[in-house]
Amino acid sequence: MYKETSYFRGILGAANSTLVEPAADMAGEINRGSLLTLNSQTMRVKKGTDPEPLKSTTFYQTNWSHPADTAQSTWVGSGTVTVTSGVAGTGRWVWLIRNVTNFYSDFQMNDFSFNSSITDPANTSAGLNAVFEMHAHDANFDDVDTDTQAEIESAYNTKINNSDNFPFQQIASVTTNSQWNTDADGTPSSGTGLTDGTGVFYVYYEASGTFTGGNNSFLRTEEMTYTSSPTLSFSYVVVSTTPSSVGGVTLYWVTEQ
Repeated sequence: MYKETSYFRGILGAANSTLVEPAADMAGEINRGSLLTLNSQTMRVKKGTDPEPLKSTTFYQTNWSHPADTAQSTWVGSGTVTVTSGVAGTGRWVWLIRNVTNFYSDFQMNDFSFNSSITDPANTSAGLNAVFEMHAHDANFDDVDTDTQAEIESAYNTKINNSDNFPFQQIASVTTNSQWNTDADGTPSSGTGLTDGTGVFYVYYEASGTFTGGNNSFLRTEEMTYTSSPTLSFSYVVVSTTPSSVGGVTLYWVTEQ
């Protein structure tokens, strides 16, 4: 009886992960902890590793927005955009385009000046691509026409926490529908955009086709830091022969915790 008990006690208490046939009087020494060591280490690692906390955000309204159903035939300046309530620190500028109903809703921006910790992007593909991110079109986000501010913020938080299939990604010099892109040659849809000098790139929202319920999309900058109230300026234009189809654009300063 002693031998059998000692044998199994040795297997369960071995100091390495390899089981060996024990001698009658050495089972407890040779196999000490063999079956428990790896599992117990794994359990300690799992127990001691906390999941990455979810990010939450605070949205601050700015003094700039472009109302829906309003067209601009030439490039215009935004003026100095400020945060109506907020504090200095680190955050992102976030544009939300809403109520896009068909291809007459392309919206263009360039000449960004952030007055912040990052270098203002040149009006080039590389410069703009390095600063801006957007989320690929998410059909589940197309009911924002009637969503509350809390629901908009919830949709944004879902994307920054990678909790759906439409997280933020870097913009690119393409003409992909239903998202923000960069380009230098007008817009693909006829009569919906302008160039702003030879080789001058801009950020724009490409609206192609017809959208049931309205198309909606976020554009955001990389994180930047301000030592005083966040401010920026930029130029924009929305050319449309059907102003009633133009979506509205709202700008926020967003901090993440």
